[in-house]
Amino acid sequence: MFELPNPVLKCIKILKSSGFDHYLVGGSVRDLLLKRVPKDYDLATNATTYQIKNLFRDYHLKTFGEQRGTIMVIIDRMVIEISQYKKRKDLRTDLEYRDFTINALAYSKDEGIIDYYGGLEDLEKKIIRGVKNPKKRIHEDPLRILRGLRFASTLGFIIDKKTSKLFNRHKGLLKAVAMERIKDEFNKILSGNDYYKVLSDYQRIIEVVIPELFKVVNKDQYLNNLKMIKDLKVEGSMKLALLFYKSNYTDDDLLLIESGLRRLRMAKRVIREVIIIIAYLIESLKLNKYYLRKAINKLGFSNLEAIINVKRHLELEDEDKLLEILDLAILIETKKEVTSLEDLKITGKDLIKIGIDEGPLIGEILNFLLKEVINGHIANEYNSLIKAAREKNIIKTF
Repeated sequence: MFELPNPVLKCIKILKSSGFDHYLVGGSVRDLLLKRVPKDYDLATNATTYQIKNLFRDYHLKTFGEQRGTIMVIIDRMVIEISQYKKRKDLRTDLEYRDFTINALAYSKDEGIIDYYGGLEDLEKKIIRGVKNPKKRIHEDPLRILRGLRFASTLGFIIDKKTSKLFNRHKGLLKAVAMERIKDEFNKILSGNDYYKVLSDYQRIIEVVIPELFKVVNKDQYLNNLKMIKDLKVEGSMKLALLFYKSNYTDDDLLLIESGLRRLRMAKRVIREVIIIIAYLIESLKLNKYYLRKAINKLGFSNLEAIINVKRHLELEDEDKLLEILDLAILIETKKEVTSLEDLKITGKDLIKIGIDEGPLIGEILNFLLKEVINGHIANEYNSLIKAAREKNIIKTF
């Protein structure tokens, strides 16, 4: 029924030839039925972890999931998770402990699709429903609340009423979940095609995940921000920054935004980008080549373009002025004017060749040269840059 990658077929063959069960389970079955390419493949078996390790002893194994019954087998750079049945029982019991019916499906070449809990019907109807005892499943791992929201966002499915009520009723359990896990699910929700509906319908859950957000903006502003994000089709850090958008920020607001993103374990780069985006949203943009070079250096062209579009959308600045700024920014980007270190006609190796010591000083001098070129004080030409670098090095080592 399905064409499976060779490493998966190899795992199935090894399990089968040794007399063990060998079912493809979980999200990979769901994705194959939806005509999507699975991101990973999971197999369920009646073999114990000890037996799995022994069967695949000739391959590279990762065993950090052994306590929960999972061994990762790496074949031809593909990772296949092989797990012994949950509760060490059988396939039916294993599937009962899955989060949602659409993920409680199994497949084998001999038996085809195995569906004990109505997953095929829910997949057809595009419904996310808990398996057998959804309340118990949530208490086993509260992150399943966000996983449900993630599937609704990325697959465009609807969460059934009973499961939705349980999500809202038990949302407080998310406070005990590791922030790294919450961050991963939240980012996936935000990147899904149906993020607008999910984040609108489940405000109260998002408030548990990022309470700082609702200390900065009220619930009406939050919904307005979501609509603006949807209308302007922004992505990445811009999408995250606009969640926190308001017309006037206090110092406390900015501290809350930064601390909230840190608590959520967002990458330092993302936090920095969000804060810079908000700073540019607050200030009046300038129709100046050197100013825009700096802006592109700090933001990237796509974020600067998005900021201009936000200001136009909200009528924060004069439309004609903003269009002129956008035209100039496009010209800078098109002409490949210097906006980043990669654009400089000099590298760290060039600085080492002229006798500047390796180490932090190299980066410091390169950043100094970039700033000088962006501001128009030095031409982006090798000899000029070498001369300026020598002078900077003399000052630094004096």
